[in-house]
Amino acid sequence: MDEATNGGARQDELRDAVKLAGGASALAEHLRLSRGAIYDFIRRGNFAPEHCPEIEKFSGGRVKCEVLNNTVDWAYVRATSTESAAA
Repeated sequence: MDEATNGGARQDELRDAVKLAGGASALAEHLRLSRGAIYDFIRRGNFAPEHCPEIEKFSGGRVKCEVLNNTVDWAYVRATSTESAAA
């Protein structure tokens, strides 16, 4: 699979995630971003890491951080935030 095809599949995955989260308009409003910013994240192939946990919460867990940004080690982030909360 070439990069262009893979990028298209990734963008499709993010579009589906946005739909599950309530759509671009609802997500943009919740995050206080423009709809254009949402589409820019899709075009780039990843959402900014700082938005991912809020999107996961907003979607009721239907959209996972791992889907929104696959460059972050979310398992580590989840484990360390659990440890921090317990301290």
